[in-house]
Amino acid sequence: MNSNNFFQLVADFQKNIDWLNQVLKGGESESVLIDGVLKPSISKDIADKWGAIQAMVQGRKAYETKASLPETPPAGIVLAEVWNDGANNGLYGWTGTEWLLSNYDRIKSEIDSVYVHINALPSASETLSMIGASNKSQYQTVNFNGTDIELLPIYTDSDGRVCLGLTKNGQVVGLLNNVTTSAFGIESYKTMVGEQGVQFAILDDDGRCLLAFGQDGQLVASSALLTGVRKELGMEHRDWAIGGEYEYVIIDDDNALAFGIKRDGTLVIGGDGGGNLDSPINTNRRKHAHRTVQTDWHFTLVQGQSLSRGWDFSETPALSTTQPYNNMAIPEPNWPDKSATTLTPLIERQEYPWTETVCAGSANQVSFLLDQELKPWDTWSHDQIMACNGVGGAAITALIKGTNAYQDGMDYITTAKQIVDGRGESFGAHGTYWIQGESNNNGNPPGDAQDSEWYRGVLTQLKNDYNTDVMAITGQKDRIPMFTYQTTSHAGSNQAVLGINHWPAASLGQLAASMQDDEMVLVCPIYQFSFSDNGHMDNHGYRHMGHYFGKAYYEWVINSRKFLPLHPTKLSRTESNRIEIKFHVPCPPLRFDTDLVLAAKDYGFIVHDSDDSEIEIKSVRITSQDTVSIITENAIPDDAKVSYARRIDRIGMKGPAGRGGCRGNLRDCDNTLALDNGPDGQPYKLYNWCVFFIENIEI
Repeated sequence: MNSNNFFQLVADFQKNIDWLNQVLKGGESESVLIDGVLKPSISKDIADKWGAIQAMVQGRKAYETKASLPETPPAGIVLAEVWNDGANNGLYGWTGTEWLLSNYDRIKSEIDSVYVHINALPSASETLSMIGASNKSQYQTVNFNGTDIELLPIYTDSDGRVCLGLTKNGQVVGLLNNVTTSAFGIESYKTMVGEQGVQFAILDDDGRCLLAFGQDGQLVASSALLTGVRKELGMEHRDWAIGGEYEYVIIDDDNALAFGIKRDGTLVIGGDGGGNLDSPINTNRRKHAHRTVQTDWHFTLVQGQSLSRGWDFSETPALSTTQPYNNMAIPEPNWPDKSATTLTPLIERQEYPWTETVCAGSANQVSFLLDQELKPWDTWSHDQIMACNGVGGAAITALIKGTNAYQDGMDYITTAKQIVDGRGESFGAHGTYWIQGESNNNGNPPGDAQDSEWYRGVLTQLKNDYNTDVMAITGQKDRIPMFTYQTTSHAGSNQAVLGINHWPAASLGQLAASMQDDEMVLVCPIYQFSFSDNGHMDNHGYRHMGHYFGKAYYEWVINSRKFLPLHPTKLSRTESNRIEIKFHVPCPPLRFDTDLVLAAKDYGFIVHDSDDSEIEIKSVRITSQDTVSIITENAIPDDAKVSYARRIDRIGMKGPAGRGGCRGNLRDCDNTLALDNGPDGQPYKLYNWCVFFIENIEI
């Protein structure tokens, strides 16, 4: 580089510095000429743009219609917006001679982009071709009510004539007159049922058959116009207890399946793999109850032994002494009267040895949850009549059909129905509670005469007998689920032995029944409640348990979703000394809680061999929202089992909630709100605690 170039560079640099100073320091009216280009100062550029923004805002006016736009704009107005004139709505600009509608429309642009995707979708004809109906994928012209219309055939008779088809605008049309008379020859619904063996038919408002299905599952007739199956004609999975298999169903009054769509997309018609859809729960479902079997009164019988009657030898006072809703008794839950002639408000009364039962806590919790969900936009209620017929110290065989206790229950139901009938109101039974097992928790291992399998069988038969007899009394078609607790009396002083050498038959039988029978619902274990002695709860313990029963009843009877407790679904030995346990978790994630339930050794888990010899546990951890991992000190044998809430480290249950006896610390995070408060003045916690279990390990 020579010196001349250097000095030239210095001069150019100085000139650029001067220009930069003018741009930076110049006022709102100053500009600078830079290499022949006029550049505004920063202040001027900001002022100019702000002025433009103000002009746009201040120079814009809204008009209701295009016709109301002025022939010439007012001073300073360059933009106008029309807001209530259909296709003329939009932003207009003044060209100097006229108002011109802007081509830019953000909403229209978004809509147009949607239509690009819609137009890319296959037509109905193309869709049917895709799913293998190519022989029916061409539209046909048929006469419908004197008018020729184009239909895409869905179903044709043996001569190829369309009896059910899809119009180009998506309507489903049935044409009975187009069907060969000799093939279908059906004049009315009654004739169809009586002579043609039709299993199910869908009628229009005039009683004409829209669709009918024979016992072989085939569509046998259709007529009139069906403009598409609306939700009101059927039920979605959330409205009906259909075992989770179906997404949508249409059924008759006897719960026979006419049409169903499974969650895997499979279409089921009538007997074509579907048969009868016998729901394990009543049709008193929330969204359809007003149109089906919603009854004015719902009877719930509490069966069992002393805990079903609220026995409490410490004489804690009754808590539910007022009725906040419209739940009733005949005349008191613990003292039902077969000669009663009126319903009385459901309240609890203490009279030695009885105190609070689960009745008020449960029924009021159902009403409370319904209020929380439906009000203020829906006033539907679910008013219950509650009665207890438990017998203190009774084994299950003293409570089954043929016993005085069982007949007392039938008499109470009959009395309640007679009272309701006399009021001109409707009546049904939609649940029964089972609180028994202490006298059958005998420690008998599998294979003994009265083991858990025996108990499960007797309990299931009792539930079936109850359904048969109660349905005969009420005339209802709806099956009645049985809700049971899981007894923990194997921790009581009269039976307990420190350690794990016992097989509580009733506890395991109750769990097995709920896993094998859709009409059996295990509500909860009871180690999280407060006890007044080694076998009976106190007033808060009973009411707290009542809220759990109400929560499960609400989920099953109102929401038509079977309640399942926190329980293991799979136990696997993943390494020589490692076990992974998967759980059904109602409200994930899993938690270990040593505040509400006193810490148990290894959080309640025990690994042992077939002889109940313990295998020392090194660690227990929650590894995902539904999984617990157990690592043992030594290798796990092939015959190993895992138990939970089985260890007795303290004889008896007496004391505050979760303080003693067989227990565990595993729960979920269910935040269901309770109506009533516990001793601490806060609403009862309704977490789902893990059930007591003894399970084999998959090797």
